[in-house]
Amino acid sequence: MAKQRKIVPGNPRIKERLTIFGNNGSGKSSIILQILEKHKDAHAWIIDLDYSMAVERLIWTEHPEIEDRITVKAIDAIWDEFVAAFEEILEQADMDNDWLVIDPATITWQMVQSWFSEQVHGNDIASHMVQLRKETKDIKEFNKELTSDMTWPIINKLYQEKFYGLYRKWRGHVILVCEATAVRKDAEEAERAEFGFVGAKPAGQKSMGHVGATNVYLDHPKIDIWRMTTTKDRGRELQEKVPFDDFAVDYLVDVAGWEWEME
Repeated sequence: MAKQRKIVPGNPRIKERLTIFGNNGSGKSSIILQILEKHKDAHAWIIDLDYSMAVERLIWTEHPEIEDRITVKAIDAIWDEFVAAFEEILEQADMDNDWLVIDPATITWQMVQSWFSEQVHGNDIASHMVQLRKETKDIKEFNKELTSDMTWPIINKLYQEKFYGLYRKWRGHVILVCEATAVRKDAEEAERAEFGFVGAKPAGQKSMGHVGATNVYLDHPKIDIWRMTTTKDRGRELQEKVPFDDFAVDYLVDVAGWEWEME
């Protein structure tokens, strides 16, 4: 049987810490599947929080040959379920070769807020907001009471301890998949310096755009064109609106220094 090629990290000590962000249809969920087709020594662990189940559909329709190297944990957007799934992956995975994907990571910020509301107020955040609006005379009073009720320093602390705490324990390759949100005109200077030229940043908790070593913005300007722009990439040359067909080759090999090897 003819030998086939695979890709391997150019420096095994360097793990990819990718935050992939973009709008709907920009190809975010396909990235890990393109990678696994070429990184044949790896297994992917995917926490799937997307109700469209895009990853599972793409596996069945376009990438069935890698199905046995993917574990998908499709869970509801419930904080306790997410933490349990993450902890289970940390116990089972091979962090020398494997990939962790959280898709979308953005929603975890809403999940921890809902968990806090349920613990403190006895109902989910949406129900609490409805009840609070009924009890306040106008929107100004509502916003004031909501800010007081949510106790943001505590919620941020919980998020730092669990989401970022578990993320730090993961020593393998990782992809955080995020929706994009617009960079505000009154954004801080550091945010405008990194994301201003694309006009978008990863949505979610404010630190989401800082935890990856590489931030990749994807866009899809034409029906047959997908592009990548790296807004941050430590130790690597930044890319701007570079068309790509296969992220594993066009980014990992051509930019990140991964190498081809015969199986």
